Amino acid sequence: LQWIHDNIAAFGGDPGRVTVAGQSAGSASCCAMMNAPAARGYVHGAICESGDIFQPERDVPAAEAEGWGKALAESFGCATLEEFRKIPFPELYAEGDPMSRRLHQVCAAVIDGAFLPDRQGELMLRNSSAPIPAIIGSNLDEGSRFQGPYVSIISERLGIPEDFYAKEGDEGKQANALARDYWYGRTLAWAKIRAGDYGIPTWQYVFARRLGPMGASHGAEIPYAFDNLDASPDFGFKPEYTAEDRELAKLIHAYWMNFVKTGDPNGEGLPLWPKKNDAPGHMRFDLHSEMEGDVMIPENEVISPATERWMRSRMKK
Repeated sequence: LQWIHDNIAAFGGDPGRVTVAGQSAGSASCCAMMNAPAARGYVHGAICESGDIFQPERDVPAAEAEGWGKALAESFGCATLEEFRKIPFPELYAEGDPMSRRLHQVCAAVIDGAFLPDRQGELMLRNSSAPIPAIIGSNLDEGSRFQGPYVSIISERLGIPEDFYAKEGDEGKQANALARDYWYGRTLAWAKIRAGDYGIPTWQYVFARRLGPMGASHGAEIPYAFDNLDASPDFGFKPEYTAEDRELAKLIHAYWMNFVKTGDPNGEGLPLWPKKNDAPGHMRFDLHSEMEGDVMIPENEVISPATERWMRSRMKK
């Protein structure tokens, strides 16, 4: 970011108009840039797709990260950092090796007192995050790609009955439904706190275009954001994009580009997308895109408030 600040003018860019953008883990990286003191002044806007500031797995205490690193080095028979650095790259990343199995654990910034001074959610609740304009959002069917023993963990976290989604059927379907609403609830609360508590310009969206067996799943919005539906994304099936999909891609891309250029997604010829600061609701991106209220389905009336309570409870007293 410092290099970009110092050199972007030579490429026709504006060092005072730098936007970071990412999806999922990339969005978590954007969150880290919004929370890292060293990044202040180098980032002027953020687009965060399906990855928010309240994901506990993204907040790794230094001692925990050091423990992972030590165990990983020992699994390769290394007693010192110098020995570990000599392990060939292909050996580190060979299929099935410890690095591959552990990599998901360390896909996060470490709370080391230098890059990150504290847990990111607490920094935001204290209004210590960078007060820059942001587009934040999630997809309608975020849970369709998530499996595992999810229900008991998140139900306990939110203080809701573990059988809240029992009508969904088996454990996998319950986990998917809870993940769907929990992801939306976190994004909604983040947008409300930024806009309502601190007056920071914030635009929220939900990507709702359903294609294929998993619907509007995690990552489905990416080709639309880039207006690049011809890139044949690999979602495990070949999306059958229509002329209406191409219009939707042009719409989303135009909002994104306006935001990069001006700090506001709105522009000539686009439906008005009010800031969360000015009105509740979010932009629902679908074949017919329009503003929609904060409650999309009845479950949101329970999960969203529970999620916001949990998020605010993370603030140290």
